[in-house]
Amino acid sequence: MLLTLAVLLFRGLCSRVKPTAPTRALRFLLSLLRSPRTARPVSSTLYIPAGSEIIDFNVDVLTAFNSATSATLSIGLTAGGTEYVSSVNVKAATGRIAPTYTAAQLAAMNGVTTTGTAAPTTAPVVVTVTPVGATSAGYVVVTVIYAQQ
Repeated sequence: MLLTLAVLLFRGLCSRVKPTAPTRALRFLLSLLRSPRTARPVSSTLYIPAGSEIIDFNVDVLTAFNSATSATLSIGLTAGGTEYVSSVNVKAATGRIAPTYTAAQLAAMNGVTTTGTAAPTTAPVVVTVTPVGATSAGYVVVTVIYAQQ
């Protein structure tokens, strides 16, 4: 009896699932091109269709940032924003660095609040690298994987 009820509930839930939208990847390059005597943040802005669900971010550090103290990548709605990604160290290593997401960041990427209320994503998506100390090298490729609704 319990198994039958579980199967019926599962069928009921599956009948409400919408077909998924096509997944797209939007790639842009963020490179540090500045005087070695400055240590200002560098940002790049991209626009995805409003209401899209952000599935993931690939952060590929091709050349580690050589700033004196640190270099941190963040992704949000404005320069330096952390609505989607925060505190990715782009100084320590090269290669693909997997961001660690908070519940609030995952909710924002899915277009909901942490309680499940609709809160569609909005454009733009801004990637920022904030170096501390003079920087003369650093190259990052960020790929945004999203489903257009």
